[in-house]
Amino acid sequence: MHTAISLDNRLVHIAATQRGAACQCRCLTCGEPVIAKKGEQREWHFSHCSGAPPCEVNPESLLHRFVKQTIAESASLMAPPLPAGRSLPSTLAAKRDGLWLTFDRVQSEVAVGGLRADIVAFAGTDAIVIEVAYSSFCGAEKISALEQAKLCALEIDVSGVDANQFDPESVRHRILTDLSIKSWLRTEPQVLAPSAGVSIDTTPAIREVLRVVIAGRVVRLSVLRWGQVVIAYDYGEMARDRIRAIGHRYQGHWDHRYKNWRFHKCWLEELKHALMTQHDPDSFQDPLITRTWPHAGNP
Repeated sequence: MHTAISLDNRLVHIAATQRGAACQCRCLTCGEPVIAKKGEQREWHFSHCSGAPPCEVNPESLLHRFVKQTIAESASLMAPPLPAGRSLPSTLAAKRDGLWLTFDRVQSEVAVGGLRADIVAFAGTDAIVIEVAYSSFCGAEKISALEQAKLCALEIDVSGVDANQFDPESVRHRILTDLSIKSWLRTEPQVLAPSAGVSIDTTPAIREVLRVVIAGRVVRLSVLRWGQVVIAYDYGEMARDRIRAIGHRYQGHWDHRYKNWRFHKCWLEELKHALMTQHDPDSFQDPLITRTWPHAGNP
């Protein structure tokens, strides 16, 4: 067993605990006290204090519990773009920052609208249901219940996570930021304002804030209208590897549709600094462009 329940009722990995009985943990399956065996000869593991054989941990129960704990502690997560013509309830929409959804509180295993939801996250009086899928996914009956209750719902697919080789930090990062494992089950129909009352948004759809040269390729840092930060670059293997390292460091995700990296706006200054440290204008490879580049702050 590599995971157990801590004194404050949290799921913890063996690497994050003190050695021996000082871990103050109990078995995830039977609830018996366990000790953390963290020696130098054998693989680290939890063992029952009574000496009983290790319990078999259900991977679905483990991942369900970890997803619930992660979202409750973060009170936020990245969600996919809304389908065309669909929206979120007003309070949730007001707290949406780019692709990030932020919540006031999060509850697990809640009975709502005739169904039992894995997670219900609240923003003011509005709520969103979050379902965790491992071996089974939401079917037509549950989606119909969501429609009747007029509840927005998101499904997170963790079937690709190996519960036997459980790395808490990488799984936590994936739960919060990986859009490829999330899909909307239900959203609200979009209500369009009458044309006479429509105000025109003059904010540019994309605003470039930095341009640098990395490994001979032009790299552009931009901010989208809704605040999300984007890194785009001219393809090159060395540049790709360096940008990928920056993407992973600052919790970005690769958007296959637009072939660029997307980040939460909180990382803007860090991304500027990271790109500037890689800036090498003399490596620029296009012979049609002069090598006398403007400094990186003036694209």
